[in-house]
Amino acid sequence: MTFHARRIDGDALPWSLPGGKLAFRGPAVDPEGPFVAVLGASEVAGRHVAEPFTHSLSHALAMPVANLGVQNGGADVILREREGILAMAARAEVTVLQTLGLHNLTNRFYRVHPRRNDRFLRPSKLMRETFGRADFSDFVFTRHMTAALRGHGAFPYAQLVAELQAAWVARMQEIVIRIPNRIVLLHIEGTRGAAQGDDPLRVTDAMIEAVMRGCDAEVRCDVREMYDDVHLEEMQFAPEERESARHALPPVAHDLVAERLVRAVGPLLRGCPAPARSARRHDA
Repeated sequence: MTFHARRIDGDALPWSLPGGKLAFRGPAVDPEGPFVAVLGASEVAGRHVAEPFTHSLSHALAMPVANLGVQNGGADVILREREGILAMAARAEVTVLQTLGLHNLTNRFYRVHPRRNDRFLRPSKLMRETFGRADFSDFVFTRHMTAALRGHGAFPYAQLVAELQAAWVARMQEIVIRIPNRIVLLHIEGTRGAAQGDDPLRVTDAMIEAVMRGCDAEVRCDVREMYDDVHLEEMQFAPEERESARHALPPVAHDLVAERLVRAVGPLLRGCPAPARSARRHDA
């Protein structure tokens, strides 16, 4: 495998994988040498922060870390990029896999954009029959749509939630199966893009346990108390991007994720035995 980097947006140096249409946050990583791969969505990409947790993880481990985070990505884009993202992950010493957005995937109710998984494309016949009063022309983003559909009745919404949860587990398990090396499952709780309050559209402990059967360690980080104006001022954004920055993972949260990942990934790199497959968990 080869890779190339290209300069975009001033000093930034995103890189891309051969045959792929996606650009990832640098620095670029040589796939022929030892490295750690981190797969995930916006939290991994680290928009609006100077140094995402992948940078800190690389410094702490003294090893290159490939940031394969896709802004607003979901399981679909990772599986679509099998010759890019998954092939790169298969070469890593250890792969960190973030639990991805529950609503950002194609399912029996609706389709999402193949690369920008947060974009709603169209409803299925089942969706129209289940939510007969909904005007789907109003929706562009999946999170806006699923939040709005909650007001169309508890029973139809419960059907949608059950479908998304089942599809999410199946898709995440497929990703795990396609990565032959050791895997650390990363669950970042309390992000501003996740379901809020009593909304049942969330990744449950049972869903995480179903995916963990194929992983070697687990890291959980609760960041819900880390979003505030103090940390917002530490981020990088243009005035018109302020609202986008408010929803992005703040630097203090990146520091927490990096600290806990070091404790999970380090022993796996040193050749320490992985936990048994039925109970591989890292309670950080």
